[in-house]
Amino acid sequence: MNILLVSHQLDYTGAPIALLELAKSLIRLEHKVCISSLKTGPLLTEFIKSGINLFDHEKNTADDYDLIIANTVISVPPSLSFGKSSKKVLAWIHESEYFFNIIRKSPDNFRLDELKFVAFPSKFQIDEFSKWMPSALKVQLKNCVQIPNNIAIDNKGPYFVCSGEWETRKGQDQLVRHLGNLEEFPEIHFVGAIKPLHLSLEKFVFTGHLTPLEAKNRIASSRGVISCAVSETQNLVAIEAMQLAVPVMLSDIPAHRELKKLIPDIVIFDASSIESFRSNFKLLLNQWADSAARMRLKEAATHWFGMLEFDKNVSDLINLVNES
Repeated sequence: MNILLVSHQLDYTGAPIALLELAKSLIRLEHKVCISSLKTGPLLTEFIKSGINLFDHEKNTADDYDLIIANTVISVPPSLSFGKSSKKVLAWIHESEYFFNIIRKSPDNFRLDELKFVAFPSKFQIDEFSKWMPSALKVQLKNCVQIPNNIAIDNKGPYFVCSGEWETRKGQDQLVRHLGNLEEFPEIHFVGAIKPLHLSLEKFVFTGHLTPLEAKNRIASSRGVISCAVSETQNLVAIEAMQLAVPVMLSDIPAHRELKKLIPDIVIFDASSIESFRSNFKLLLNQWADSAARMRLKEAATHWFGMLEFDKNVSDLINLVNES
């Protein structure tokens, strides 16, 4: 099949990176793939390196493609307009209901009710979005996480990682409050974040924007990944960490509970409770010292979110869309 992928942007964030893995999978499955984006960005280079061409508006039309895949809510309207009624459009939605609270717009603005085929990384999203797309065929397509062979471990001393730009959804301020209540203040690297003006503690390291490889190197060298997030769809950084045999401590939200069902060794805590944070932080430290537990994390995360599982699920999804 000739497949056009449509993204809202091509920066080093979760949804575009997930789309890159989907593009690679489609190529492995012998489909022809092209990428179009509302905004360009540094990830475009990775698409081109992987043999995925950029859509040329002067040379290409919708008639050149058998299927159009949108990877975010924002990219759904242009995908529907581009595909019109003659083309099949599949949306792989990487947002949760929380997204509409952030942007202060109604889901009705994004033509979700016109979709016939929708996939989600996590099952809880299906329940959240069903009211806006009651007639669509809705399935789960978990993300694929690939760890490169050239990971570099540094020896800068023990530290923990919290990943993502500084925003309410990621819960970094809550994490800082909890850390202040520990007897011994651990060093935290905020990967992907720029230092907020209201913080001055020395044990915080702010990396700013990193390439995916740089971020993985930082995670691989850490003692654990901590997330106080109030909303996630599927925590790619946590999955990367586990594939690197690095333990994770995740807030008790639907996306993280789904991960724990697949990978029981994940440490889950109540992000609103300092007592829960304290006790589970001790579990995280114990897990770092337990090589068998870390190996179980690596094996489970690699199985559920590795290339073989993903390619099978992508193949099944494409066949399902074709047959419908």
